[in-house]
Amino acid sequence: MLATFKEKYMKFFNLRFISATLAATLAIAANEAIGHDFQYNCQNEPVKVEIPGGRLGNALKQLRLATRCPISGTNLARGKRSNPVVGMMTPEQALQAMLDGTGLEGNTVKGGFEITRLPLGQDFQYNCQKEQVKVEIPGGRLGNALEQLRLATRCPISGTNLARGKRSKPVVGMMTPEQALQAMLDGTGLEGNTIKGGFEITRLPR
Repeated sequence: MLATFKEKYMKFFNLRFISATLAATLAIAANEAIGHDFQYNCQNEPVKVEIPGGRLGNALKQLRLATRCPISGTNLARGKRSNPVVGMMTPEQALQAMLDGTGLEGNTVKGGFEITRLPLGQDFQYNCQKEQVKVEIPGGRLGNALEQLRLATRCPISGTNLARGKRSKPVVGMMTPEQALQAMLDGTGLEGNTIKGGFEITRLPR
């Protein structure tokens, strides 16, 4: 009687073990299939984004898949939450909107983005206004100058990947953020366009 019970138990246990193993194997195979099909192809073009608010780490994963842009530094998202990001926008705009108010920022790197802490700490928030501000930015690499302008004016600036390999003139004086940006881009073949809450850099039309 006892032997019969043991045999039945072992058969039941083995069946459950085999079923669990099979399910795990199929899940791994499905994930690998998805991984093999997925390829990064990060473009500076508007895409449809529909990402609800919640854990920032999860939101960044969804953004990575939606835009096909690699995003490094996501370990900094631990314990942070994001606002909903919905609409047609470039990957950079979507990332900046997602990181707004988190104390983090997205920087353009080759083929994607890197998340870092804001230099001014977690208290930094964008607050782009049309009023004049004091600007003292020396000439040099355009990308570095745009970063200084972003911090000085508290205006988000997208499209900064176009600044690669270009240099800016010194921009010094009391001026609006838009005036400072246009002065910085003068002679670079680029222009700054006003968008909601900030600016977007594009190439000048030929």
